[in-house]
Amino acid sequence: MLNTFLTALLQLGLPVAAISWLLLSPLFRQGLLDQQGNEKELNAELKALRKRGARAQHATTWRGFVARLAEQKWFQFGGGFYGCAALWTLAVTEFQDLLWLLGHPDGWGGLLDQGMVALIIAFLMNQLQNLITAVTWFLFWGHGATIPIWIAAAYFGFRSGALIGRTQWGVLRDF
Repeated sequence: MLNTFLTALLQLGLPVAAISWLLLSPLFRQGLLDQQGNEKELNAELKALRKRGARAQHATTWRGFVARLAEQKWFQFGGGFYGCAALWTLAVTEFQDLLWLLGHPDGWGGLLDQGMVALIIAFLMNQLQNLITAVTWFLFWGHGATIPIWIAAAYFGFRSGALIGRTQWGVLRDF
């Protein structure tokens, strides 16, 4: 059980902490979120931001582009804790798909032999499958009795990243 928890912290908790820190820091820095608020207030503010469509201002660099894209996807997943875990799961599944495609060049040939329409349909179906996997992220990471451990690790990561983002937002002035 301890081994599962440590694995969950490394594979899910730590990346979710980094994502929440990177996404929340600009929102705290720009005054879109209150630095003095508690968890309940943070969730309410994130919900209000999502409804208003308010977004942080990011630099016009490649980092800013990636930050805007991540923030947009995060809000599409609902923002907050669930959105961070879903965003990380989506990134992992997309990376796994990329590795599979690079490792199986014959897969491309088979899809291209069936025509461009088949390739587009296969791509869209894969994207839908990855989105469903991201939304049900807890099933991707955990199995059976270990699901609560993975949820706890992700939540711990989100809360840790939010706390660091709230108190140390100045480190990301370039972002």
